[in-house]
Amino acid sequence: MNRIVAIVQATYMSSFFPGRVLAAVADKTVLEYICLRIKELSFPEDIILATSDLPEDDTISNAATILGMKVYRGSKYDVIGRLANAAMLSPCETILKVNGNYPLFDPHLAQQMIADHIDNDFEFSYNEHDKGTVYGTGCEVIRKSTLIALNKEQLTVEQRESGTLYFHQNKHRYRTHMPVYSNPRPHYKVCFDTHKDLSLIEFILKNLKRPYTDEIIELLDNNPILAESNKYETVREVGIEKILLFPEKIAAIKDIATDIRNNSAPDMSYPVSVELSLTHRCNFNCVWCSDSALRARHEDALTLDVLDTLFKDLRSGGTKGIVIEGGGEPTLYKYFSRVVEIASDYGFGVGVITNGSTAIERTIADKCEWIRVSLDASNSEEHRVLKNTTSFEKVMSNIKDLCQSKAAIGIGYVVTSRNINNLDALILRLYEFGVKYIQFRPVIDHPEMDVDVDISYLKRYESNKFSVIIDGMDENVIEGNDGIPCTAHSVTSVISADGGVYLCGRLNIHDWIKPIGNITTESFHDIWYGQERIRQSAQLLDPDFCKKNCPRCRLTKFNQLFGRLSRIQTKNFI
Repeated sequence: MNRIVAIVQATYMSSFFPGRVLAAVADKTVLEYICLRIKELSFPEDIILATSDLPEDDTISNAATILGMKVYRGSKYDVIGRLANAAMLSPCETILKVNGNYPLFDPHLAQQMIADHIDNDFEFSYNEHDKGTVYGTGCEVIRKSTLIALNKEQLTVEQRESGTLYFHQNKHRYRTHMPVYSNPRPHYKVCFDTHKDLSLIEFILKNLKRPYTDEIIELLDNNPILAESNKYETVREVGIEKILLFPEKIAAIKDIATDIRNNSAPDMSYPVSVELSLTHRCNFNCVWCSDSALRARHEDALTLDVLDTLFKDLRSGGTKGIVIEGGGEPTLYKYFSRVVEIASDYGFGVGVITNGSTAIERTIADKCEWIRVSLDASNSEEHRVLKNTTSFEKVMSNIKDLCQSKAAIGIGYVVTSRNINNLDALILRLYEFGVKYIQFRPVIDHPEMDVDVDISYLKRYESNKFSVIIDGMDENVIEGNDGIPCTAHSVTSVISADGGVYLCGRLNIHDWIKPIGNITTESFHDIWYGQERIRQSAQLLDPDFCKKNCPRCRLTKFNQLFGRLSRIQTKNFI
């Protein structure tokens, strides 16, 4: 057997539990447990701690020395460099890398993976994935020469900081081995990030004589409440419950929902928020783009004067938020920053949906309530193929910068058959950036790219600061509005870059759907109360029209909710 060096990657810094590697679990520290488990392997030559050179990591370095570990200290922001230089302290060619928050690392599974790695001349192996071992019991095996070669490459700051996640996101570059575990449980999590994790790990260590993967799975299978004890009920920035924040709109919709068969007038109250396209130009060319036909039909026409008039009107009518989005890429609009400032000055909550290709000034980002980056790719290769651009790492860098602003930063991710193989590594990078949530939704209008995949296991990465939102994978796939009226269509309105106002941002895929008016020639008030808006609203309140013409739509879940409410007979009771 070749000689092996084990490297434990650990620093004091943690968003949730600083100093976790030295935290006491049962009767030992996390670092002690990791070292003892590594020593169960039959062929480790050295155990090295790779930590930062910051003073706060002095205590970790001292503890490692007491345990007989070698220590390498390097830049906090260059994890790849730290690992490569730590490996240079040993003559061994094969590296076993263990995370410093994995006290339940399984040496038995590692032993077999190391043997397979060496026998088959792999460059990178890891056993923690959706078909692999339990999250928190895995490890990685790396050929040292491969790691050293990577360290010499011209990488971005974000790539260096991501460490071995680079290998995960660029598996196409390396001979990679992903052993399948015979009894996978991708939803379980036993690594140590939070106090909830600590309690679960302590319970496991105190109640199992052999706290290894098989035994851990049996324990959690027999105690399902325990298995869920370290999960978080997260804040969902995108979801059906947000309608509860707008009781006046709920009341207005319910008034028409109870009498739509009698040709009642539509809800005339202003939309809660307006989706505003500043431009139909875009610097990406996404293969699933549902707005490409719209871009071909329209030219930019919105001026600052027109927008100022619009914002005054919307504000007086009670609209709460302005979503600046596509059409195209909004940051390409000449006066993008000024539009954000004007909307903010009028008191609107401002949201921005962007492809992330353009850096947004900090002062402008601070004026936004939220910014969502439509990433839709988990690595550079997917980004190139699906979006026809080579700017993935630039986008990632911009996301990281945005996370320093006051805005809530989220990620939009269209799930297709071509971008689902590297989600874990992507989420871990975004998590470290400080992103608030990632929202997964199905691809629409392109059935050839549909994929039937269960990504619910990704919720194991959730915390009280980070959400994985997957509701849309089920809610947003219903065709024909479920054969019910679109009573909720008035919660929003869409304004295109040529000034056209649409009742629905999905029906405009049909050439025969015309705008209900244009803000370059008339006020939003006159458009909203005009005859064309009333006529089109009557169409949307016709279930037969919706069943025949509505594509997949995120409003269906709201229409289903109001439909259920309208059928309740005992309305004076909870």
